[in-house]
Amino acid sequence: MIRDFIVDKLLPTQFMENILPGSNAMADRQNLYELYDDPDWMLQKGLGDIEFEQDMYDDIMYGDSYMSEDPPHPKTQELYENVFGDVPPYDELALMGLRKHAMEGGPRRYLDETPYDVKELSYPWEREGSYLGVHHAGPGMEPNIDINLPLIEKQYRDYNKLYRDYNTDEYGRYRGTPGGLQKNISDTYRHEYKHGVVDNTHPYAHPVIYGTNAMYGLGGTDVKESDWGFQLGPYEYGDAEKMGMAGQDRFGRSRQYNPDKAGDLLRDVTGRNTKQAKEIMTRPSRAQQRLNTGGIASLW
Repeated sequence: MIRDFIVDKLLPTQFMENILPGSNAMADRQNLYELYDDPDWMLQKGLGDIEFEQDMYDDIMYGDSYMSEDPPHPKTQELYENVFGDVPPYDELALMGLRKHAMEGGPRRYLDETPYDVKELSYPWEREGSYLGVHHAGPGMEPNIDINLPLIEKQYRDYNKLYRDYNTDEYGRYRGTPGGLQKNISDTYRHEYKHGVVDNTHPYAHPVIYGTNAMYGLGGTDVKESDWGFQLGPYEYGDAEKMGMAGQDRFGRSRQYNPDKAGDLLRDVTGRNTKQAKEIMTRPSRAQQRLNTGGIASLW
């Protein structure tokens, strides 16, 4: 009774927020934790997860990549063709990650384990605010993906400010990019799915993820970031020590970074060689795909 009064009545008040900043968020967090333990609510949430994963499957298999709509510089295109060679028309690495996460993730596979983050109670990566998403996994735990939606929204807004003058109606009102934010969210999950299927201790884990996201990603913001990360190499995102790198060269590139090894890692993970890639260049039509049964795990 006393606890209910404190959590439901006292903590959410403006009075308590003035005395103890974050108390409102703490109350909201406690309410969500109670929902996490509610089997009926979790069942409804789980149905939403299945629908979301079907949307992700469609994005991965049938989404038009940003590079196909806004062709890259010929030298950039040549780089990816040389590194990855003949590849399927869909992001096979992301599809592997989606399938694995759906099968192994359990009912909490997309839950934010620290909802309504409150200062020291939030995860360090969330306090830093620099990560778009994180893939949690380890011995004895079901994998979980948690995205940083406020940061994704901020990057989307900042990116579109650059193109505001070119994307307004006849009255000068900003129209935004249709579906742009959804594409960036989709690309963030695509990135995190891949962390579930590559060896994240491998020095070229991030290059292969960034490279394939640049090739297949849907949104301009993430594709450009991924292309930048792939071309500059792991020194830029903290993986250089794994490769024994002392620093960057005068052009800002990682010393000893060989992009071709990212292509080798992709072929190792997918088990595809060039001949096999050519054999799977076709994909089922959307109508054929809808005939699949047995859940997302069967869509392979």
